[in-house]
Amino acid sequence: MNPAALPSFASSTTHISAHVDACGRGFISLAAALTNDQRFAAQARPEAINDEFDRFKIWAGNIAAHRKGRRSLEYRLRDAAHLKVETHNLLKALQDSLTNALAIVKGERTPWDELSDSDSDSESDSEPLGDAGEDFQSDTELKQLSASIKNTVTCLFRLSMAIRDPAPNTQSRSFITVDKSYYETHDILHVQSKFPQSDDFLTERLGRAISGRRQYLTYREEHHQKLTKNIEKIGHEEPKTEHTTNSTEASPMPVLDTKVTTVVDDSFDTLSQTSYATSVNATIRAPPLPKEAKEKEHFECPLCYMIVSIHTTAGWKQHVYRDLHPFCCTYEHCTTADRLYDSRRSWFTHELAHRTSWQCIEGCNESFRSEKEFVAHVQASHPDLAADKVISALKHTAEKSANLSEHAKCPLCSKQMTLRALQKHLGHHQEQLSLFALPPNLDETEDDPLDDEVENPVDVAKWQDEELSDISDAADASDDLDVGMENEDLSTTDIGSSSVPWGATPETPLGKLAAIALHFHTEIVPPIEAFIKNPPTDEQTRLSGYSHFSQRILNEVLEVASNVKTDGNYDASLRYNALSTEVNGLLASLSDAMNIVFDPHDRLPL
Repeated sequence: MNPAALPSFASSTTHISAHVDACGRGFISLAAALTNDQRFAAQARPEAINDEFDRFKIWAGNIAAHRKGRRSLEYRLRDAAHLKVETHNLLKALQDSLTNALAIVKGERTPWDELSDSDSDSESDSEPLGDAGEDFQSDTELKQLSASIKNTVTCLFRLSMAIRDPAPNTQSRSFITVDKSYYETHDILHVQSKFPQSDDFLTERLGRAISGRRQYLTYREEHHQKLTKNIEKIGHEEPKTEHTTNSTEASPMPVLDTKVTTVVDDSFDTLSQTSYATSVNATIRAPPLPKEAKEKEHFECPLCYMIVSIHTTAGWKQHVYRDLHPFCCTYEHCTTADRLYDSRRSWFTHELAHRTSWQCIEGCNESFRSEKEFVAHVQASHPDLAADKVISALKHTAEKSANLSEHAKCPLCSKQMTLRALQKHLGHHQEQLSLFALPPNLDETEDDPLDDEVENPVDVAKWQDEELSDISDAADASDDLDVGMENEDLSTTDIGSSSVPWGATPETPLGKLAAIALHFHTEIVPPIEAFIKNPPTDEQTRLSGYSHFSQRILNEVLEVASNVKTDGNYDASLRYNALSTEVNGLLASLSDAMNIVFDPHDRLPL
């Protein structure tokens, strides 16, 4: 897109934190004015305005929108022009709504609902908004402004979900890389008490993983405290410029210092005493769905402190397990042994890679567990096949993937079952261990049905099926493999003309993105293009339409598309990028329409 087409906010020198503080002052002033004016308080309750101010502060604190310096939202969006523009636009829209509402309450402006018929004739010339007009039409202008304030704060929450926190989501959380010696002894003993038959190397690895999760959760809490610093001062004073030597957004998890260790020391004593008392014969359950999930569209996760929109127990459990990254490799000599996985699919695919074998040519019954051993055998026993080109082709033909119907032993409890059953069985063991890292106030324990299992592997599989709704299988059911089955090839799918219906749940990332694109092109683009082509002349009506359409784009496209995991799929990444480009272009055009200035006499754009 031509940079000249971007709205004025893109080149504005106003810092995001300045907009945030201005909005804070607007909330405080409006709530105070409504408290002193009962006539308008019936249209917009001061308690409701304060509730929205609290939501606004949660949003700002969560992504450091009120801060300056390298921890600030402004700094994080330095290379994301359209997200930065959208943030500025939403904050400006919120600021305008607060200012207009305050002017009405203070008697500085007459609301349109109190204008005489002759005064309001000119307003009737503005174009209808269709759905947008229905959503934002209210009895009074103050009620409409109050609804606009609430909707804009909701849009900010949705936008924050699209601005993914790049902190330790991959580097620090997926790998165990820091000193956790204080925790490790306790956590290794816990694994040993749960699974005494496990090999020593695996017991130590799983114990270290629990310790890593503890540090990750501590890091997230400390990081959140840094981001929310001075949040209570929003609207009361100008935030000071902060000078930091290092950005915390992309840094790995820090090693706990002495002070932090002392604090964690006491809490961990409590955790170890209560958890070990029931750890052998009880199951640690995932924490219950927070009460905020039933009361609010968006809330702050008490574990990772990210803004989430989750309203089901299954969705909450899936989020908890993805925060904990519960899975790690169980093979002793794995080169990425300490890597943690958040998906059972990706973890077990890795596990099965260790079970690949190389079967020698006909007439030779030798089978090998590593490519290196196979090559050495060919060179020693079949020298006529040892030429580089021949042996290279031979390696591919000799390679055999694991058969999911073959039996294997659980490396933790030594029970025998098929590989297909082992995926869920061993995954459940690791999920249980990961929950041990949760703070004690989130723990819930119940009798463990696994303890009553019989040795029969058929019963093991049966129990796993019955337990599907109780552990992360419910949320991860779509991830259950058929390892070795390739995804449907959708590489030729045109995202603009996909036949996948909206509301369907395609199995592949490409299919999901095609459904999102279809909905975008058929349901969202047409009314927005009509709005852009003929924008309402009334500024407040135009603001309402802008807020309505921005909310739809964020909620129905950006938020949904950002949750599609491309898993390194090149074609899916291209589809996602193409859709993002279209969405950003439409948002920019919508912003341009918002900034049109009309001639007060001719009612035409200047």
